[in-house]
Amino acid sequence: MGALALKNKVNKLSTSSKFMGIGAIAILILSLFSYYKGKASGTTNIDFAPLPKNNQVLNEDEAKRIRVYTRNIHEDLTEIFGLRDHDLYEQMNSERDHVIVSIYNDFNDLYGKEEKGTLTQWIIDEVAPSLAMDIFQNRLLALNLG
Repeated sequence: MGALALKNKVNKLSTSSKFMGIGAIAILILSLFSYYKGKASGTTNIDFAPLPKNNQVLNEDEAKRIRVYTRNIHEDLTEIFGLRDHDLYEQMNSERDHVIVSIYNDFNDLYGKEEKGTLTQWIIDEVAPSLAMDIFQNRLLALNLG
């Protein structure tokens, strides 16, 4: 089929057919654009916080507690009725700095891609924090875990 024959076929299309074709292409382009834009906005990169430099290493018991703390914090902060576990934050406040940093890193690794970002941001965004939560938040900020 030559160029002239193709041109004649295009000219024979109705105006509404041309608009529908252009509209379909525009919808396809917009769909692809929104897909890739949404995919890019869903990625959150939270830097890993290094442990304090006083040569403290996590022992096996601390490593186990960190995951339990992380899951309990997430469960507490996503509680629908807003009743906060005061004892949880008191227990974490009694931990050493390297454990707090490890909790922060573990929480961010598991839940940081959710809408609120870092553990510190989740606690800052809390509507009615308890006194123990405020103390824990201040401790995170003192360790430069923002």
